[in-house]
Amino acid sequence: PAQYFRDPEDLDAYLEHSAFLADINNERPGERNKTYAENLSRLERFVMLMFEDDTTVVPKESAWFAEFNRTTGERTPLEDRELYKQDWIGLKKLGDRKRLEFLTAPGRHMELSEELLAGLFKKYLGGRVDGDEMGLWVHGVAEL
Repeated sequence: PAQYFRDPEDLDAYLEHSAFLADINNERPGERNKTYAENLSRLERFVMLMFEDDTTVVPKESAWFAEFNRTTGERTPLEDRELYKQDWIGLKKLGDRKRLEFLTAPGRHMELSEELLAGLFKKYLGGRVDGDEMGLWVHGVAEL
């Protein structure tokens, strides 16, 4: 199974079997890596992009670190989760400094138009982005 699946209704199994997500989200009690939170909280901005018609990331709001209870149908936004309240990965510090951005993009998972991608590069990376220098290749975008 994908290492990105997190079932809030069966956290014990998730913590036992997760080889990636539980660690990167600092969710293992007694094993939290302070360096993760320190490094992430130093970012100038943390941008989260949710796709309106996403069927790959379910629920799509988890792109914004929201949690979903399948039994009740309740969605818990990032700010109400322990991960945020206890600042396990530095998101609360970023939020307190107004450095979190919750964006929504049209379309399905990772269907970024060249226009949207160029706009995101310009807004968050600043000015012109030289794909050769950054090791990026954006088909059909000559000037950002």
